[in-house]
Amino acid sequence: MQCDYRCVVESLFSRVLAHIYRWSQTLGGDDPHMFHRKARFFLDNEHDFVLEMAADNLARIKACTVLAVCLTTILHYSNN
Repeated sequence: MQCDYRCVVESLFSRVLAHIYRWSQTLGGDDPHMFHRKARFFLDNEHDFVLEMAADNLARIKACTVLAVCLTTILHYSNN
């Protein structure tokens, strides 16, 4: 029997996403920026929290705390 870690990561990602969404709302955050495999949440006026699921062939989830100014710049350049 072979284990498919990809479905485990996808279900874990969606559960963590839901919990972080609720937690971010209690901190006073606006609606988060959600993409296919990435989401950005409010932490405070200077910081955001980014949760990202890796490509299909990798079974991992990356979590980062970033300065809100830096993230806005990164999102601007990555969308162009």
